Amino acid sequence: RRGAQATHHHRVRCGCDTPSFYIESHPGWGGFAVDGETPQEGAFAEFHRRRVARFVRLAKERLQAEDAAVWEDMRESHPTLLDDVVRGRRVRWEEIDGAEHAQIGQGTARDRIQRQLEGEAVDRWFAVGAASS
Repeated sequence: RRGAQATHHHRVRCGCDTPSFYIESHPGWGGFAVDGETPQEGAFAEFHRRRVARFVRLAKERLQAEDAAVWEDMRESHPTLLDDVVRGRRVRWEEIDGAEHAQIGQGTARDRIQRQLEGEAVDRWFAVGAASS
């Protein structure tokens, strides 16, 4: 009983676990299962597919800021690059410009923190690439 009270009393109210901490239970996340996957597996894969799209968007913005032709050259040279990013799912080139961090639950300050962390991850990726050139 005490553990239940402590858990309830100390619960983090960030919005990410409302209505459930299972992603597939959130509105809009229950219908992504394909080819015999469970709803949990489908939601998990779609969440990560959207994260890949978001990271690709950030990389595209960074590349175009340095040299606008690099992105189109890369896309033409590697048209199937995004065809199998997570469990056979693809990111369409057309969706990259509008790709956002996958939203689960109610939006809060965690979204701002997530965007900052994503930007830092892209910066690190570019720094590693520049160092190995």
